[in-house]
Amino acid sequence: MRLRPRDPAGVFTLILGVFLSGVLCPAVGQELPSREPAEGTPDPLESPIAVFAALERFWSEDAADSLIARVCTDRIRLRFRRIGPRDGTFERTQAEYLLADLFSFTRTDSFFFVEYEYDPTEDALPRAVGRWFFKGEAAVEREARVTIQLTPHAGTWAISSIEAKKW
Repeated sequence: MRLRPRDPAGVFTLILGVFLSGVLCPAVGQELPSREPAEGTPDPLESPIAVFAALERFWSEDAADSLIARVCTDRIRLRFRRIGPRDGTFERTQAEYLLADLFSFTRTDSFFFVEYEYDPTEDALPRAVGRWFFKGEAAVEREARVTIQLTPHAGTWAISSIEAKKW
């Protein structure tokens, strides 16, 4: 587009363009502010509800590896009442084997969260309760209540506890 000095719209566009380029573009050599979260705090762009949505998908697909990737690297509390391996607090490597075994001995028909609790203004950690419909070793249809709790870990939300019991 060729601007003519007598064209008010063209002059306005030129002035607006120069103004916005100075406001929106940083000066040469100026560093942009970092969008990375402080070390050890969860990424503010990744909310607990987004993590729970991913976990819901992973559990529905029996994707043990994807769930394990979200496990806290310190310790995790696993509790499977009359469904799977024994209860306790485990290291990540142990949890990997236990969760892999859980999904190898069951086949998920469906899994979905029915309850979600998190208030960032309180000290309580994010928690969600899901319903898990699955078939066990004897191909008998069963239903369980699964509670997953998250904790901030290494700049993201990680699973700190999984409890499954009969619904």
